[in-house]
Amino acid sequence: MREEAARWFTRMLGTEVDDPERGRFEAWLTSNPAHAREYAAFEEFWQRLDSPQGWETVGQGLDRKREQRRRLLKNHLGAILLVSIGGEAAWWQWRHTAIWEVALRSEIGQPRRAILDDGSQLTLGATSAAEVSYSRAERRIVLQQGEAAFDVVRDAERPFIVEAGDIRVTVLGTRFAVNRLVDRTRVSVDHGCVQIETGPFWRRRRIQLQDGEVAELIFSPNAEAQLARVQRNAAGAFAFESGFIDLENAGLAEIATTFSRYRKAPVVLAGPLGSESRVTASVNIADVEGFLRLLPKMATVDVRFEANGKAVLQRH
Repeated sequence: MREEAARWFTRMLGTEVDDPERGRFEAWLTSNPAHAREYAAFEEFWQRLDSPQGWETVGQGLDRKREQRRRLLKNHLGAILLVSIGGEAAWWQWRHTAIWEVALRSEIGQPRRAILDDGSQLTLGATSAAEVSYSRAERRIVLQQGEAAFDVVRDAERPFIVEAGDIRVTVLGTRFAVNRLVDRTRVSVDHGCVQIETGPFWRRRRIQLQDGEVAELIFSPNAEAQLARVQRNAAGAFAFESGFIDLENAGLAEIATTFSRYRKAPVVLAGPLGSESRVTASVNIADVEGFLRLLPKMATVDVRFEANGKAVLQRH
């Protein structure tokens, strides 16, 4: 499988987006989750090899003809790497084999704090789940649901990577939060710098966030997800650590998702889609029910509590 991933990688080098070969490649990539993992591993190795420091130094001062030779050399090098992939794969596997793993989950209404193997801190919001895996090469967290805040100990040799659905956040040392909502994933940086990536490798989009900045990957049923900076107060993303829910210009979908994390029965939306009012508030997590009862005074919505405990937000 590893050799197959390497073959696909060398075949995809330099191909156009509309190349018919890409259809067969994507079918192979999505047919098995292990295919995607092996391909991503080889792509990461190639990016290290093909870093600006690596190739730009070699190509500095070359004319066009020598540049063409360099590209040819890269393609031949891909074939050479394929031949020697067994040794490289063994090295890569040793570097990326997990040496510490843990699965973390928080209960309804109860955030959970954990100290990780390197001293970094992870705080899960209520009803959230994450898988943590440390290897010699990296520190990787998969946020499966909910939200989490991270206070990362700097380690230049092992980047700290958080995967949340379609986005990947990479840092060396910083404090940031990731929140998975129904229609978007939000990344907020308290201090430090993170890089956010999304999309397949041939059209990957990236954003770097610094102190106090926020970005969202917004999903749309009829269009490609959009990654962009947004004007928000980053500090609000960490309020759950102190027992509060900070809403900033929040729509009903965000309110339903967020408050469902603090109730045994969920909060659901009903009624026709359309323009809806936005809510800004700071709510003590001990008073979630009180806030829901007051919500009709803040937004154009009725709140109905059913016998099974479900709270229904009925749009007007």
